[in-house]
Amino acid sequence: MPRVPWWGAALVFLWAAFAALGLLFGDGEGGGYVVCHFKRFTGRPCPSCGSTRGVVAALHGDFVEAWTWNPLVMSVLGTLAALTLLRLVTARRLEVELDRGARWLLWSLALVALAANWWWIWDRA
Repeated sequence: MPRVPWWGAALVFLWAAFAALGLLFGDGEGGGYVVCHFKRFTGRPCPSCGSTRGVVAALHGDFVEAWTWNPLVMSVLGTLAALTLLRLVTARRLEVELDRGARWLLWSLALVALAANWWWIWDRA
């Protein structure tokens, strides 16, 4: 059985704690507790806003609604879940080595995806 990295478990725990605070202190009318400091100070959503509501929707089985809350975060979480399942089933780790040009291209595509995701969220707010 592969080992779970401690930092990954810590991140999941911290996110779950913030989600629990949001559910605990929410007003029950969709407003909820604002966990995002960026949104609290600017009034506009950050690139990860909606991810908690997306995960809640996914846990209720509504994957389309989950994706519409935050497409980038839900896509990344789905990919990570698939890779984790693959690792648990095969007991092997997926390793990809990229040369400098491919890393540069991958980071560029990630920045474009982040900007497009932020535009999507900003437009819905």
